[in-house]
Amino acid sequence: MEPQVNRDSLTMSPPDPNVEPVRVVEQTAADPAVQAVAAERRVVEQVPVAHAVEHVESFSSYAFHAVAAGLLAVAMLVWGGVAMARAGFDDPLRDPIVEVFGLRGNAISGIVVASLGLLLLIAAVARERGPIIFLTVVTGIAALIFAFEPTAGDDALGVGTGVPVLIAIGCGVVLLMALVIPTVNRRSHSVDRAY
Repeated sequence: MEPQVNRDSLTMSPPDPNVEPVRVVEQTAADPAVQAVAAERRVVEQVPVAHAVEHVESFSSYAFHAVAAGLLAVAMLVWGGVAMARAGFDDPLRDPIVEVFGLRGNAISGIVVASLGLLLLIAAVARERGPIIFLTVVTGIAALIFAFEPTAGDDALGVGTGVPVLIAIGCGVVLLMALVIPTVNRRSHSVDRAY
């Protein structure tokens, strides 16, 4: 019997006879209910749980017109740079006439060709069709004018017909690729699970 404490008088009073004492019953491992719970716990513990799920999505794009424009731009930059280096920047810029890769030019033609090559390279890196088409049309038309009339502008460029013809052909190829060949886009998706 447990003594009960009366809060008012702090005296011990006997327990109420109408209340039944609580009995603690111990279950042993031989009990079927205990065995079923233990078996269920073992099954749950054996199921692997995924700790992380990673979704990987990759995207790739191939723009053949941008590659062709980049190659033409690099060729123009190299020719223009070598022409400027060989001709020098002494007055007047139209003299001397130098030969670069078998093609004639001077410092002015080197500046013009390298500048157009730089603009075309920027458009190629951006991979946008509009700027590439615009630059190849403008450059190709200017090259054709100088190919048919090499002495235009009082022969200031000193290029003859070789450089303009090659630039016009290169611009025509890049323009055709930009108008005909589509950009190829590829998308891949994968799921990686780590346990």
